[in-house]
Amino acid sequence: MTALLHDAAHVLCWRRGIKDTATRGYYHNDAYLKAAQECGLEWPDSRERDRVKGYPDPRMTDETRRRHIPDMEELARVLPEVLPHLEVPRPTSKRTGRPAFQCGGCTPARRIWAAQSTADLGPIVCGVCGKPFT
Repeated sequence: MTALLHDAAHVLCWRRGIKDTATRGYYHNDAYLKAAQECGLEWPDSRERDRVKGYPDPRMTDETRRRHIPDMEELARVLPEVLPHLEVPRPTSKRTGRPAFQCGGCTPARRIWAAQSTADLGPIVCGVCGKPFT
């Protein structure tokens, strides 16, 4: 249930157009924590914000836990029946949307990654040999 509420906080921020993370979703900022609190999560007063992760794992409040007891019981009942039938999609590459380009003149060939929109603007030229990356 905590994971569902965590994701619900991200959805709140997304729907509101609020940036709630940095460093590719690793760092959870103050906007995320505010949305998480709206979803019934809390960051204990005694706990410092993590310098690297921000507020990555707020906990359910006691009130939230009591309110969601029936939901948690139902999830505990149905998840074992559903999970074996789910296929989790796996990304084909770590760098989606960023093709690799190879220098046409250097040996060994130098490689770079760039957004396709950047490559579409014009040739990317090697600073070592002067030939284009393709």
